[in-house]
Amino acid sequence: MHLPIITAHSGCEGTERDSRESLERAIALGADAAEVDVRRASDGTLYISHDRQETAEGKLTLEAVFRTLCQTPLRLNCDIKEPFAVSGVLDLARRFDFGPDRLILTGSVSPELLALERAVTSGAGVWLNIEEALKFPCVARLFAAGEEDRFPALMADAKPFVLGMLSEAEVVHSLCRLLKALGTAGVNLPYAVLTEELRTALREAEIPISVWTVNDPTALDRCLALEVGNITTLAVSTALERRRRYAEC
Repeated sequence: MHLPIITAHSGCEGTERDSRESLERAIALGADAAEVDVRRASDGTLYISHDRQETAEGKLTLEAVFRTLCQTPLRLNCDIKEPFAVSGVLDLARRFDFGPDRLILTGSVSPELLALERAVTSGAGVWLNIEEALKFPCVARLFAAGEEDRFPALMADAKPFVLGMLSEAEVVHSLCRLLKALGTAGVNLPYAVLTEELRTALREAEIPISVWTVNDPTALDRCLALEVGNITTLAVSTALERRRRYAEC
C-alpha cells in the first residue's frame, strides 16, 4: 500500500496565510510538510507571501521559515511565485542542510530552468506544475489558431488554457517524457483534473503525482485510493485521519 505525504497548505486549519501561526499549526498537527509562497523583495530578501510587494516589511522571511523547520522533521514545500527566487531558495536550503529529501519546489519553476540548471533538481525535489509543463505547447496551438492576442493571458495564468489538454493521450505521453527528461520528482496538479485514465498513464510511466488543494473528506479518500504521492490540504487534521484509516483497511 502506498501512502502519500500530507502537506499543510499555507493558511492551514483557519490560520493566516503565509504566517508563523500556520507553520506552527502544521508542526503541531504532525504534517509531513509545510507549504509557503515564496517571493523576492527589491533588496533581494526572500519572504513568504501569496501577493507581491516591494519590500519584505511585515512579512515572515524565508530564512525564518528555515530556522523554524530545521528544528523539526517536516519538509518544506516552497511554492515559487517568481522564478528568479529559485537560486536564493537553494542557497538558504544549503545553509540549513535541507537537501532534496526535505526541500520541495512547486509553482513557477519552468522546464527551461530545469533543463539549463541541473543544480535545481539535485538540490530539491521538484514537483513540476502542470501549467508550467504544458504552457509552451499551448503557445503553438494559440498561434496556429490565429489567437495570438490571448498570449499575454496564457503567460499570466496558463491553467485555464492547459488543463483541457490532459484528455489527449499524445499530450500526456509527451508530458511523461518531459518529466523524465528533466529529472523531476513528479507532477503537481489540481486534484479535480486527476481522472483514473490520467492516473493510469502516469503510473505506467512511473510519474509520481502531487495534488492540491484537497480539503473535502470524500476528495481526500479518492486521492488516497488513486495512490498519489502528495496531498496538499488546508484540512490537515482530516487528511491525517483519513490516511490513518486508509492504512488500516
